[in-house]
Amino acid sequence: MRERHSQPSAGAATLFSSSPWLGLAGLVLLVAASFSLRRQALPAWCVASLGAGLAAWAVVAWTSRRPTARENEPLDLAPASTVRLAVGAPAALVLAWVCWRASAPGALNAAVVASLLGAVALWTWAWWIPASGPAEAARPLPVRLGIAAALLAVIAIGVYFRFHRLAEIPPHPDSDHAEDLINIVALDEGERPVFFPRNTGQPPLPFYWEFLLQRVLGLPVNFLLLKTSTALVGLAAIPAVFAMGLALRAPPLALFAAALTSWSLWPTLGARRGLTFAWAVFPAALAMGALLEYLRVGRRRSALAAGLWLGLGQYGYNAFKIVPLMVPVVFALALTDSRWKGRRARLLGDGLLVAATALLVFLPLLRYMAAHPEDFWYRALTRAGTRERELPGPAAIVFLENLKNMALAFHWRGDGAWINAVPGEPFVDPITGGLLLAGLPLAAALALRGSRRWAAILISLPVLTLASTLSLAFPNENPAVNRSAVAVGSVMVLAALPAAWIAGRARSQRPRVRAALLLALAGLAAASVWQNREAYFVRLREEQWDTVAPSSDIVRVMREARARGIPYDNVYLVSVGSWVDARAIGWEIGDPMWARPHYIPPDTEPPEILDRPLLFIVHRLDPRREQIVRRYGGRERWIAQKNPDRGYWVIEVPR
Repeated sequence: MRERHSQPSAGAATLFSSSPWLGLAGLVLLVAASFSLRRQALPAWCVASLGAGLAAWAVVAWTSRRPTARENEPLDLAPASTVRLAVGAPAALVLAWVCWRASAPGALNAAVVASLLGAVALWTWAWWIPASGPAEAARPLPVRLGIAAALLAVIAIGVYFRFHRLAEIPPHPDSDHAEDLINIVALDEGERPVFFPRNTGQPPLPFYWEFLLQRVLGLPVNFLLLKTSTALVGLAAIPAVFAMGLALRAPPLALFAAALTSWSLWPTLGARRGLTFAWAVFPAALAMGALLEYLRVGRRRSALAAGLWLGLGQYGYNAFKIVPLMVPVVFALALTDSRWKGRRARLLGDGLLVAATALLVFLPLLRYMAAHPEDFWYRALTRAGTRERELPGPAAIVFLENLKNMALAFHWRGDGAWINAVPGEPFVDPITGGLLLAGLPLAAALALRGSRRWAAILISLPVLTLASTLSLAFPNENPAVNRSAVAVGSVMVLAALPAAWIAGRARSQRPRVRAALLLALAGLAAASVWQNREAYFVRLREEQWDTVAPSSDIVRVMREARARGIPYDNVYLVSVGSWVDARAIGWEIGDPMWARPHYIPPDTEPPEILDRPLLFIVHRLDPRREQIVRRYGGRERWIAQKNPDRGYWVIEVPR
């Protein structure tokens, strides 16, 4: 079906022809304002720059033609094969019943895994419908090769941001890493839990993945294993966001979104942290891509794919629990589409298919949730409810304040937790921040002109960040880079929209003008790469060395002492509250059992130890230091850190 375009007036047509430059000028103004906003400064020039930049993009959005994505193409409503449904669906349900029964002990044994995989495979086969609508014009081979080459280049940048100096940045493991490593050891010892209740409860997939890497690659069980595993998972976010962009029928948009994902600070933080929130991005982006594709043509296989990713994502990270809320949002938007008039039953059936597919994939976790709801929901209940502490104010007021802080997280003030990021640093760099501001009016205009997919992306911002904004009992934990990470795909696609728009308009310009516009975009991209490299490999590294308890540095001192003849068994950590986790040290020296006998708890007398030589590691403010020196006659040595508050004492007792 040919798309009909609204015709701009003569004045608007003139503006339309110059709008690439208007858009670029507006983008530069928004980027300049973003530099000031991230310093939490709002001088007059910044206000003027913000207003002028947003006004420019509002004009661009208003005078642009309708979306190039074909919102009015025919729905692909091919029915499922009756024979395949008659054979596959009942067989899948039988295997689902077997899986449900076998999941009762809460373990992923052979019966659970085999029956679950069989049920999902049969269910997918029964409902899968090949595309039967009008054939989409295949892109010429050179174009497809160019897109593939560009995507590979983007992934190569992502490899750099995820693996460069991974062994040293971030530098120190903490208690969360120690807990996660215990889960891997549990798997090595033969346990096969469907859910790990340790450390407030965590889904299983990250730990099985780490266990697989450890077994296949022979990696030691330590901090670097955790970081390597999440870096690989973080790399998967790049093609996933690319696929989400393709669901909008725009390869340039998909490439820009993938590029921003490859080098942006926000996804890089999760990819290198060694904790499970790396698993938030790629399944959420793929689920959103499938839902967007369903809005486009209503294909049942897109509904099926959405259900598969929604179910799988529940095995990765706790914050993914919020992503299924996008299903009623998407189907409510579909109800407003005139193409579905007289076909509401099919729409309802597809919505039920998404839910049923997700529940099928989720089945072992569903059984665990039914048997142990407090374990499964513990983290959510302690943050959104009063399980751990009373709310600091009326729930509605706290929630509205959280929404405001989340809205400011991208340009003004980010996560305040030093453990995950530089405290207060916005989630995105100034260039990406400017693109995001420009993308909002452009996406809003597309939504107002009938693009339900862009409406879904805009709505997804407050929905997908609910895992952070619903932290009502602990509002200081919002905005959180980890709990809001399921929204990375939506944010990057929105930020990519104005860049793709300028690039698209450049194609119709004269060669020199086109080259100038593309060169300007390339310059902004290079500046964005540089900004994010500085943010992670300079500022975050310095922040982590200054603020995180110096576990790795203590391990360095212990290794140097061992080279001088002091074995690890003769090293003792004299601890205070909220300092180094002795278990993290044990993992790094390759002896997980080291912590228990070599950890001297706070306010505990140092024991009588006859072995020599000895090494005591003491917090800088611990009064027991003098007692140890008097008792053992050791020599004190101050181990300075860049941040004096992170320095510590080493007391070496000779033979």
